[in-house]
Parts: sequence; structure tokens; C-alpha cells
Amino acid sequence: MTGASVFVVYSLLNAARYQGIDNAAHIGGLAGGFIMGLLLSRPLVADRETKDWTPQWLVVLGVVSGVAILIANLLASGRLAPRIARDVNGNPIPLEALTLPVRSLGGVHHGMNARELLQSKGDPIQRRQREWLYNTVDSRHDGVLSIELSPAGNDQDSKIVSIEFIGNQESAPVDLPFLRGLDRSEIIRKYGEPIRQSGDPSQRTFLLFRNGIFVALDDTNRVRYYGIFDLTALR
Repeated sequence: MTGASVFVVYSLLNAARYQGIDNAAHIGGLAGGFIMGLLLSRPLVADRETKDWTPQWLVVLGVVSGVAILIANLLASGRLAPRIARDVNGNPIPLEALTLPVRSLGGVHHGMNARELLQSKGDPIQRRQREWLYNTVDSRHDGVLSIELSPAGNDQDSKIVSIEFIGNQESAPVDLPFLRGLDRSEIIRKYGEPIRQSGDPSQRTFLLFRNGIFVALDDTNRVRYYGIFDLTALR
């Protein structure tokens, strides 16, 4: 009991020092474990193996079933729901925007340099200074990956800065949902407010999101093409 108490207190106090650790979940798990342990405990007495523990199991099943029904009712009514995460401006952040940053698209991933890209994908179908173009599938499909490389003293050491996809749904990489054609409001509902915006609204507007995805909007505010970028490049 002493050892468990010290461990529990230390863990909760230590976790309280750091942002992003859900102490409410830890306390809930502690309370649930304590209750189930109390209900399921079997004292180490001489008649332990001869005693009928069926009533104990019935009590436990009743408690678990009752709690499950209560939680299901609260979820269905909306009275129990996760808190909405918000950005520094108070705007809600959708769940899809809270995932880990997307690091790969169409078989190409951040961290690759030009040498590794050539080894993985072969020669590009076209080179435009720091931009290399590859077919997403083959030349018969309407899909192209445009890969932007950073400047470097040795071209072979150039790192991938962004990977964008231009094309139709049949040729789209499976790493991301197909976003072309969505309007600005649909994209923001999906990924939240952008962390950065640039470009000329009369031609192209670029929206960069916290999960490493970017979109290019045309003059009608619809997605023309999309892709992923290196978040560290913004720091």
C-alpha cells in the first residue's frame, strides 16, 4: 500500500509539470482500477479456494454493465464529449489537424536528399531548377508529383522541402484524401485555420496547416493542387 501510494502521488505530481499530459485520464484510470480492484479482491485466507466467488463476479458484471450503459447514454445525448481543441486565436482545431505531420506522399518522404530521391524514384520526367517532376503512376495517368528541393552547395545533398500533387483522383497518392476541387471553407472545416497564408488571391493562394499539409487555391477559392511541406522550414 505504501509503495503504491508513493508511486501514484509521484506520477501525478511529475506529470503535472508538463503540458500535454492528460492527468484527468490518469486519475480516471486510477479511480477505475481502485474500484475494480476493490470489487475483485480475494483475501488470502484458508478457505479462499473453497469459497464460491460467483456473487462477486455478478456484482462486477452489474457495475461494468451499468457504467457502460450510463456512458453510452451520455455520449448519445452529447452531454459527454471530448473538449474541442482550439488554436491561439480561439478557433476550433478539427481532429484531423491534430494528427502527426504527414511526412510522405507518393513514395517520397521528407528527409530524403536528391541522391536518395534518384535511387528511390529514378530520373524525373522533368527538372526545373529546384523542382523535379515525377508521374504518380505512369505517363498514361493524369497525375504528377512536383518535388521542391532546397538549395545546397552540392546538388546531391539538396533536401526535399515540399511535395505536391497535381492531377485527377484516379492518379492521386493514397497517403492523403483527394482534396482537389474542395473550396476554402471545406478545407478549413477539415484541417482548421491555416497557420500561414501566402500568395495572390487573384491567382494562387497557399494555405499551410499544422499537420504538414498545404493546398493551393485558385481564383475561385477552390483547391487546384495540394501536398505536404516540411514544418521545420517555418521555424
